[in-house]
Amino acid sequence: MTLLTIAKLDPATTSIKAIVCDWNGTIVNDTDRALSATNRVLTEFRLAAIDHATFCDLFCLPLTDFARALSVPEKDCDQAIQLWNGYLCEGETRLQPGVQALFAAARTLAIPVGIVSAASETMIRRDAAALEIESHLDFVMGSVASKSNALREIGTLFGNPILYVGDTEYDILEAQKVGAVAIAFGGGYRPIPALLTADPVLVITDFTELSESLLRRLAECQ
Repeated sequence: MTLLTIAKLDPATTSIKAIVCDWNGTIVNDTDRALSATNRVLTEFRLAAIDHATFCDLFCLPLTDFARALSVPEKDCDQAIQLWNGYLCEGETRLQPGVQALFAAARTLAIPVGIVSAASETMIRRDAAALEIESHLDFVMGSVASKSNALREIGTLFGNPILYVGDTEYDILEAQKVGAVAIAFGGGYRPIPALLTADPVLVITDFTELSESLLRRLAECQ
Protein backbone atom coordinates (compact mmCIF):
# COMPACT_ATOMS: atom_id res chain seq x y z
CA MET A 1 0.00 0.00 0.00
CA THR A 2 1.75 3.15 -1.21
CA LEU A 3 0.07 5.98 0.65
CA LEU A 4 1.85 8.87 -1.03
CA THR A 5 2.33 9.04 -4.77
CA ILE A 6 5.60 8.16 -6.41
CA ALA A 7 5.46 11.58 -8.09
CA LYS A 8 6.66 13.02 -4.80
CA LEU A 9 10.01 11.33 -5.34
CA ASP A 10 12.33 13.98 -6.70
CA PRO A 11 14.22 13.07 -9.89
CA ALA A 12 17.42 13.26 -7.80
CA THR A 13 16.20 10.14 -6.03
CA THR A 14 17.35 8.14 -9.03
CA SER A 15 20.92 9.11 -8.20
CA ILE A 16 20.86 8.39 -4.47
CA LYS A 17 24.23 7.32 -3.16
CA ALA A 18 23.11 5.01 -0.33
CA ILE A 19 19.96 3.32 0.97
CA VAL A 20 19.94 3.32 4.77
CA CYS A 21 17.36 1.58 6.95
CA ASP A 22 16.39 1.30 10.57
CA TRP A 23 16.43 -2.31 11.82
CA ASN A 24 13.79 -3.20 14.44
CA GLY A 25 10.29 -2.87 13.04
CA THR A 26 11.67 -1.79 9.66
CA ILE A 27 13.91 -4.42 8.10
CA VAL A 28 12.75 -7.04 10.58
CA ASN A 29 9.22 -7.75 11.77
CA ASP A 30 9.80 -8.04 15.51
CA THR A 31 7.09 -6.08 17.30
CA ASP A 32 6.17 -9.17 19.34
CA ARG A 33 9.82 -9.66 20.30
CA ALA A 34 10.14 -5.98 21.26
CA LEU A 35 6.96 -6.13 23.34
CA SER A 36 8.27 -9.19 25.17
CA ALA A 37 11.61 -7.45 25.83
CA THR A 38 9.77 -4.36 27.05
CA ASN A 39 7.65 -6.32 29.50
CA ARG A 40 10.72 -8.12 30.82
CA VAL A 41 12.31 -4.73 31.48
CA LEU A 42 9.16 -3.51 33.20
CA THR A 43 9.20 -6.60 35.39
CA GLU A 44 12.80 -5.85 36.38
CA PHE A 45 11.69 -2.45 37.66
CA ARG A 46 8.46 -3.72 39.19
CA LEU A 47 6.30 -1.84 36.71
CA ALA A 48 3.05 -3.07 35.12
CA ALA A 49 3.23 -4.96 31.84
CA ILE A 50 1.73 -3.38 28.71
CA ASP A 51 -0.13 -4.80 25.72
CA HIS A 52 0.62 -4.55 22.00
CA ALA A 53 -1.48 -1.43 21.41
CA THR A 54 0.10 0.40 24.34
CA PHE A 55 3.57 -0.54 23.12
CA CYS A 56 2.86 0.94 19.67
CA ASP A 57 1.43 4.05 21.31
CA LEU A 58 4.36 4.58 23.68
CA PHE A 59 7.33 3.50 21.59
CA CYS A 60 9.60 6.37 20.63
CA LEU A 61 13.21 7.20 19.94
CA PRO A 62 15.75 7.84 21.25
CA LEU A 63 15.45 4.86 23.57
CA THR A 64 15.96 7.04 26.64
CA ASP A 65 12.66 8.73 25.79
CA PHE A 66 11.00 5.32 25.48
CA ALA A 67 12.31 4.32 28.90
CA ARG A 68 10.89 7.52 30.36
CA ALA A 69 7.55 6.89 28.62
CA LEU A 70 7.47 3.51 30.38
CA SER A 71 7.94 5.29 33.72
CA VAL A 72 11.38 3.81 34.30
CA PRO A 73 13.15 5.98 36.94
CA GLU A 74 15.55 8.45 35.34
CA LYS A 75 18.53 6.96 37.14
CA ASP A 76 17.72 3.53 35.70
CA CYS A 77 17.14 4.51 32.05
CA ASP A 78 20.59 3.47 30.82
CA GLN A 79 20.29 0.10 32.54
CA ALA A 80 16.80 -0.37 31.11
CA ILE A 81 18.10 0.24 27.59
CA GLN A 82 20.91 -2.25 28.07
CA LEU A 83 18.45 -4.84 29.34
CA TRP A 84 16.05 -4.16 26.46
CA ASN A 85 18.76 -4.66 23.84
CA GLY A 86 19.91 -7.80 25.61
CA TYR A 87 16.44 -9.30 25.70
CA LEU A 88 15.97 -8.50 22.00
CA CYS A 89 19.04 -10.62 21.26
CA GLU A 90 17.29 -13.63 22.74
CA GLY A 91 14.28 -13.52 20.45
CA GLU A 92 13.74 -14.65 16.88
CA THR A 93 12.39 -12.52 14.07
CA ARG A 94 11.65 -12.47 10.34
CA LEU A 95 12.09 -10.08 7.43
CA GLN A 96 9.47 -7.51 6.60
CA PRO A 97 7.69 -7.97 3.26
CA GLY A 98 9.75 -7.11 0.20
CA VAL A 99 13.14 -6.68 1.86
CA GLN A 100 14.77 -9.07 -0.58
CA ALA A 101 13.25 -7.07 -3.44
CA LEU A 102 14.88 -3.93 -2.05
CA PHE A 103 18.26 -5.68 -1.96
CA ALA A 104 17.80 -6.80 -5.57
CA ALA A 105 16.88 -3.27 -6.71
CA ALA A 106 19.89 -1.85 -4.87
CA ARG A 107 22.15 -4.28 -6.73
CA THR A 108 20.59 -3.27 -10.04
CA LEU A 109 21.10 0.40 -9.24
CA ALA A 110 24.57 -0.20 -7.76
CA ILE A 111 23.57 1.52 -4.51
CA PRO A 112 25.09 0.42 -1.18
CA VAL A 113 22.64 -0.62 1.54
CA GLY A 114 23.22 -0.30 5.27
CA ILE A 115 21.70 0.00 8.70
CA VAL A 116 21.52 2.88 11.17
CA SER A 117 19.73 1.83 14.35
CA ALA A 118 19.43 2.52 18.05
CA ALA A 119 19.62 -1.24 18.59
CA SER A 120 22.98 -2.83 19.35
CA GLU A 121 25.23 -3.84 16.47
CA THR A 122 25.59 -7.25 18.10
CA MET A 123 21.85 -7.86 17.89
CA ILE A 124 21.62 -6.55 14.33
CA ARG A 125 24.44 -8.78 13.11
CA ARG A 126 22.97 -11.76 14.97
CA ASP A 127 19.63 -11.24 13.25
CA ALA A 128 21.26 -10.67 9.86
CA ALA A 129 23.22 -13.89 10.15
CA ALA A 130 20.14 -15.87 11.18
CA LEU A 131 18.14 -14.38 8.31
CA GLU A 132 21.03 -14.94 5.87
CA ILE A 133 21.19 -11.34 4.67
CA GLU A 134 24.62 -10.30 5.98
CA SER A 135 26.07 -10.23 2.47
CA HIS A 136 23.51 -7.60 1.42
CA LEU A 137 24.56 -5.09 4.08
CA ASP A 138 27.47 -2.83 3.21
CA PHE A 139 27.60 -1.21 6.65
CA VAL A 140 25.94 -1.49 10.07
CA MET A 141 25.83 1.31 12.64
CA GLY A 142 24.26 0.20 15.91
CA SER A 143 23.62 1.81 19.31
CA VAL A 144 23.22 5.14 17.50
CA ALA A 145 22.29 8.02 19.80
CA SER A 146 21.79 10.58 17.02
CA LYS A 147 20.58 9.25 13.70
CA SER A 148 21.01 12.61 11.99
CA ASN A 149 24.71 12.59 12.91
CA ALA A 150 25.07 9.03 11.63
CA LEU A 151 23.28 9.87 8.38
CA ARG A 152 25.45 12.96 7.95
CA GLU A 153 28.52 10.74 8.31
CA ILE A 154 27.16 8.34 5.70
CA GLY A 155 26.45 11.23 3.34
CA THR A 156 30.04 12.37 3.73
CA LEU A 157 31.31 8.86 3.02
CA PHE A 158 29.11 7.92 0.07
CA GLY A 159 27.85 11.30 -1.14
CA ASN A 160 24.34 12.77 -1.21
CA PRO A 161 21.44 12.37 -1.51
CA ILE A 162 20.88 9.32 0.65
CA LEU A 163 17.58 7.60 1.43
CA TYR A 164 16.53 6.56 4.93
CA VAL A 165 13.66 4.22 5.83
CA GLY A 166 12.38 4.04 9.41
CA ASP A 167 9.24 3.14 11.33
CA THR A 168 9.05 6.08 13.77
CA GLU A 169 8.48 9.81 13.49
CA TYR A 170 11.94 10.29 14.98
CA ASP A 171 13.49 8.39 12.07
CA ILE A 172 11.76 10.65 9.55
CA LEU A 173 12.64 13.87 11.35
CA GLU A 174 16.27 12.85 11.79
CA ALA A 175 16.53 12.05 8.06
CA GLN A 176 14.96 15.38 7.17
CA LYS A 177 17.51 17.24 9.29
CA VAL A 178 20.29 16.22 6.91
CA GLY A 179 18.29 16.46 3.69
CA ALA A 180 17.91 12.71 3.23
CA VAL A 181 14.94 11.24 1.34
CA ALA A 182 12.74 10.21 4.29
CA ILE A 183 10.60 7.09 3.78
CA ALA A 184 8.29 5.79 6.53
CA PHE A 185 7.64 2.09 6.98
CA GLY A 186 4.08 1.64 8.19
CA GLY A 187 4.29 -2.01 9.23
CA GLY A 188 6.52 -1.51 12.25
CA TYR A 189 6.32 -0.15 15.76
CA ARG A 190 4.41 3.08 15.11
CA PRO A 191 0.93 3.49 13.53
CA ILE A 192 0.63 5.06 10.09
CA PRO A 193 -1.35 8.15 11.23
CA ALA A 194 1.50 9.00 13.63
CA LEU A 195 4.09 8.55 10.88
CA LEU A 196 2.19 10.88 8.55
CA THR A 197 2.58 13.73 11.05
CA ALA A 198 6.30 13.74 10.27
CA ASP A 199 5.57 14.32 6.54
CA PRO A 200 7.64 11.54 4.96
CA VAL A 201 8.09 11.44 1.19
CA LEU A 202 6.44 8.01 1.09
CA VAL A 203 4.75 5.64 3.52
CA ILE A 204 5.11 1.98 2.59
CA THR A 205 4.08 -1.30 4.15
CA ASP A 206 6.03 -3.52 1.74
CA PHE A 207 9.58 -2.83 0.54
CA THR A 208 8.61 -4.09 -2.90
CA GLU A 209 6.77 -0.78 -3.31
CA LEU A 210 9.95 1.16 -2.70
CA SER A 211 12.12 -0.99 -4.93
CA GLU A 212 9.60 -0.81 -7.77
CA SER A 213 9.27 2.94 -7.30
CA LEU A 214 13.03 3.45 -7.52
CA LEU A 215 13.37 1.26 -10.61
CA ARG A 216 10.36 2.86 -12.29
CA ARG A 217 11.64 6.35 -11.55
CA LEU A 218 15.00 5.42 -13.02
CA ALA A 219 13.34 4.17 -16.20
CA GLU A 220 11.25 7.35 -16.49
CA CYS A 221 14.34 9.55 -16.25
CA GLN A 222 16.36 7.68 -18.88
